Amino acid sequence: MLFENLHSDLIRAILVELYKTDKSTNAILPFTLANRKLRLIALPFVYRTCRIDYATSGARLIQRWSSDPHSSLPLQYIRDIVVQHSSPERVENGTTPEGYKKYRWPTEADSTIHWELFVTFLRQLSSLCSLTWDNTSPIPITVLEVLRQRHPASHLHILDWSRRDRSATFGQDVGEQILACSPCLRTISATYSLESGGGIDYTEAALSQMVAHTPNLQSVRCLRREDGGCEVYGMTDEMLHIFKAESAKFTNSLATPFIKRTVPEILWPGLTVDLLSTWARFLDFGGILRLDLDIVDVEMFTYIASSPLPMFPSMKALSFRVPWNDRADVIDALQRFCLNLHGPSLVSLTLHQEEDCYNYLVRPLLSVEQLEVVASTCVYPRHLGIDVNRNDAQLDDSVYTFLHRLPHLQSLTLYLGFFIDEEETYPTVDEEFVLRIWEAIPSTVIELLIYVGEPDREPEIGEPIYWMYLERESKQIVTVQRNTGGGCKVDIQAPKSL
Repeated sequence: MLFENLHSDLIRAILVELYKTDKSTNAILPFTLANRKLRLIALPFVYRTCRIDYATSGARLIQRWSSDPHSSLPLQYIRDIVVQHSSPERVENGTTPEGYKKYRWPTEADSTIHWELFVTFLRQLSSLCSLTWDNTSPIPITVLEVLRQRHPASHLHILDWSRRDRSATFGQDVGEQILACSPCLRTISATYSLESGGGIDYTEAALSQMVAHTPNLQSVRCLRREDGGCEVYGMTDEMLHIFKAESAKFTNSLATPFIKRTVPEILWPGLTVDLLSTWARFLDFGGILRLDLDIVDVEMFTYIASSPLPMFPSMKALSFRVPWNDRADVIDALQRFCLNLHGPSLVSLTLHQEEDCYNYLVRPLLSVEQLEVVASTCVYPRHLGIDVNRNDAQLDDSVYTFLHRLPHLQSLTLYLGFFIDEEETYPTVDEEFVLRIWEAIPSTVIELLIYVGEPDREPEIGEPIYWMYLERESKQIVTVQRNTGGGCKVDIQAPKSL
């Protein structure tokens, strides 16, 4: 029997499986060229996800779809949209005394004009499921309004949220208030850093407002760029007083709800006791499934560990990294956290000691004996991320012995030591070194991730100091995946590609 003679439902089921394995639709496109029957079945998969780069050809494409009846067929099939912008959407704002052009973020009026075509496009869609906003331009109010009116059940994911004015206090940005109240908003991720000229930045306070107020928020990620270099700007005592008073207004102005919400996934560097206490007015911590603290605040972690009852009883995944000078206090709090409270619910645990050329002697974060104590409280750990020491040829055998005591382990992340001393680093790893590790870890592991050097460290303030140059030139990310039929696939990202 010819493939095209199969029942349409069976062909559609086959295409569903192809789509799952190849989201780029490369495997689906040939069906659109075969005949009319296969074309009609395949088209919904081809156009299901629409990626638009609004700075290049994306604007012309949606203009053609929106204005030409003969080209509007994709509109009925689009379910998911990803909006990208290949260049920052800046507006000229005069010149400096030296004659250089100055730029600013667009106002809401600028955004309304710039995104007018996209708003018209959204109004013409009939079955939008999700909109992913993956660009640094703040999402316009007009887009939020059309989602609320035309697609109220759609999910909005903002992957690179930024404020139009970082120093804007509570209530000054109307678009920000509307976003915080949007029932469509499910995911918001913000990356920010202190500006090189100092000043007050309320990004974290504004994001905290969304945690407390957005009705259907599922995931919030607050990422702060690493400080680095020789010159760092801070706030004066007067600025700090103003900052604390204005930051509190973002959440204190909101009424405590009758029914607390939950946000299942939170990534928040340096989460503090004060912020946790503020969130307690709005959030049910029992629904938090994943908590990523990045650089952990020792006072906050000790506060959680000292609670007589589990503060996050449903937590499945915990991840954090530790500044070297807070090491002892964190280890003590971690053991209490796992042994007395949260260990039985955890299936994923990532513990990482931050490394630089001055503290290479105090890694790894936990000894193998301490790891065994912590891991013994986790009933079914499926993911583990740990620091390990190494020499030029291998890892410590005690690490492998420990890993083989975890029968349910499926995913493993290793942070390898990078600095030998203040002026020398270990050599970069090669495939032979990686395969020796792969053959020694449990066969239950299907994915191995190895970091050589701090993966996310990029100085944002001033010039990097000498050892950062050393790390940037040599750090690596290695991924190993187990093949279905046996063997494995090794991918080593060279330093130049990071």
